[in-house]
Amino acid sequence: SIDHADLMRRISIRIHRHFSDRVSFASLVINLISTIMKCQHITFGKCTWKVSTGIGTGLACGAQLANLYLADLDDELAPLAHFYGRYLDDVFCITNTRNNILDTANTFHCSIKLEVASQ
Repeated sequence: SIDHADLMRRISIRIHRHFSDRVSFASLVINLISTIMKCQHITFGKCTWKVSTGIGTGLACGAQLANLYLADLDDELAPLAHFYGRYLDDVFCITNTRNNILDTANTFHCSIKLEVASQ
């Protein structure tokens, strides 16, 4: 799972870059995302737990947060592949340079490990 501080740092950079002409709006969006991350809870049966790392399963904006978090990884991997696609944490790519893709992906973050599913 991804540490919330790292998640917020990466998302903040991306949002500020995108809304560079609207700094106060970017700050508002970041504060809203931070509040959502701090208030995540999951329930199973009669037990409820606070989500302290990662993005809780079923969070309505979870896919968008994952996309924001991994956008820099997409920017690095896409040029290395003939085809590159990702949905949340599943990556599909066609390339002749498998080692470059694996090395780049596996050095992006210590908790992200890309493996070859089939050759």
